[in-house]
Amino acid sequence: MFPTTPDPPPSVASMSAIRLIGLLHGLFAKLGQRGDLEGALSEVLGELGEFLGADGGFLLSASDLSNLRLLAESGASFHEDTMDKEQLHEFYNEIFREQRPTIIRTMRAEATSMVGVPLVIDGRLIGGMCFFRAEPKSPFAYEDIPLLGIVALPLAIHLENLEFARSNAARRAELEAIVASMVDGLLQVDSWGLIVSFNEAVRNLFGLPDAEFYTLYWDDLVRTGDRHVEIFADFNRALREGQPFAARCPATIQQGDREIPVSINFNTIVEASGRITGGVLSVRDVTIEAQIDRMKDEFIATVSHELKTPITTISGFLEMMITRPMNRVEQLPLLELIHSETGRLGRLINDMLDLSKIQSNRLSLDLKRVRMDGLIKSCLKPFEMRHKSTHRFELKVEPNRAMIHADPDRISQVLVNFISNAVKYSPDGGTISLAAQRLDDSWRVEVHDLGIGIPDDALPHVFDRFYRVNENQTAGSGLGLYISKEIIERHGGQIGAHSVVGQGSTFWFSLPLQTKDDKAAKPTKQGSKSLRNHAIARAEL
Repeated sequence: MFPTTPDPPPSVASMSAIRLIGLLHGLFAKLGQRGDLEGALSEVLGELGEFLGADGGFLLSASDLSNLRLLAESGASFHEDTMDKEQLHEFYNEIFREQRPTIIRTMRAEATSMVGVPLVIDGRLIGGMCFFRAEPKSPFAYEDIPLLGIVALPLAIHLENLEFARSNAARRAELEAIVASMVDGLLQVDSWGLIVSFNEAVRNLFGLPDAEFYTLYWDDLVRTGDRHVEIFADFNRALREGQPFAARCPATIQQGDREIPVSINFNTIVEASGRITGGVLSVRDVTIEAQIDRMKDEFIATVSHELKTPITTISGFLEMMITRPMNRVEQLPLLELIHSETGRLGRLINDMLDLSKIQSNRLSLDLKRVRMDGLIKSCLKPFEMRHKSTHRFELKVEPNRAMIHADPDRISQVLVNFISNAVKYSPDGGTISLAAQRLDDSWRVEVHDLGIGIPDDALPHVFDRFYRVNENQTAGSGLGLYISKEIIERHGGQIGAHSVVGQGSTFWFSLPLQTKDDKAAKPTKQGSKSLRNHAIARAEL
């Protein structure tokens, strides 16, 4: 047996080294933990501050140099307003502008000495770490900086990773919110065309349980005609062979017992490396667009007929007047019909011009103060003269001689349209009533007839473009009520109708007493008044 020699006691230097190794091990372990970021950083600052003999410390994020953000603090609170401004400006400038460790000594009892190091990765400034001591402790020395330098890099990496993770999580949440709120259905498929994800619009569009979607290929859900079937095949081929692909085509889907027209956009998903990982399909319900296209076709046919009929009438009567000798008495009825058909042409052309202005947002208003009773009487008078043998007209305005702020020509256009429709849809005559009443902050105008009425299923559509309640019974372009709605809404008013089949209809609109043009001003955003922000701003000058 060899005699054992006891180990010599550790020196002060070796004890400090052991303590430092233990400190760093503990700090790095904390930085690797998940959980409360501010709590973990405060613990790191606390243990570093204890090792340095600091009274307190704080950590600042430099993602925005004009607004340094406090991430964590430990120990005594640091009050910037008690510090010498020039010294503090210089301290922050060294750390965040020059990216150099620095030490200052102050004359303040709260912090007689400060040390700070920048947190930098490959030249990218992430933040800054600062500690301070107060009397009676001795000031910081440059020998204290290496320890902070050892901790600064892993701390900067940790903060950057956390910022990336937070930023990615925020972007992912934002993207998921955008996808979820999309009106169009969005399907993601793998390289075999199997559905791997979808948004809320797809659920609403197809009405299938979530679990069933994941068992289907995308082409199980949609169909297309022979004309576009090659696009379906080309997309599947591009998915399997990893080729870029983009196309669009019409298709249909089954929604219960209804077949819904849709438009599909196909795109393959291409990674930055160029690898194809799957595809995305955007599915849009085009039922409304299809209805508008159909109504446009009907409108073109209607306009062609509406133009052809008066032109044929005018041409025929003019030819008759030219080829046959006629006295004044014989000419007058023909001239009246020619005048009526010319007006019909003018109204149709004006409707098409107004439609063009509305679609290009060029329908302007010339607002004036006018008397409401005078405006309605001027619109009603031609109808009273023209239809006095078939219809009776009643007018009630309360209060009389009251004023309204509006475009008189455009409001007259709405009134003439309402009265004209009331006459048109009262083929057997009867009373047509007009009433205008001033309420607290608006005017309400109603035109009521005792005509054939409007079916319940048609009433919600009477203000749609190109819509006509009964295409066989009455003539017209289907634009008058649509234009009237645009005119009233551009005045800031409302428009509507109610009707009972066989008992008549009431069309109404309301207008504000005074059009308001003022827009609320946006509040001015105020910046932070922190001294550290002033220090950075000053350093930029």
